Amino acid sequence: MSGFNMRPNHKPGNPFSIDPVCGMKVDANQPPVQWVFQGQEYHFCSDVCKQLFQREPQKYTKVDAG
Repeated sequence: MSGFNMRPNHKPGNPFSIDPVCGMKVDANQPPVQWVFQGQEYHFCSDVCKQLFQREPQKYTKVDAG
């Protein structure tokens, strides 16, 4: 699948965030992919996860897409 990366996206001991789509740990300082939705920044492991999030953000957050 193009754009999907299963390699770890953070180094042990560094701060991380969790990809809201797949649950993978992502380097919080240099995320591979990021996107802001309703003022909140989200970090993703890949473009695929970002695209899935963009299709149905309400599925991955408690924020209304409207």
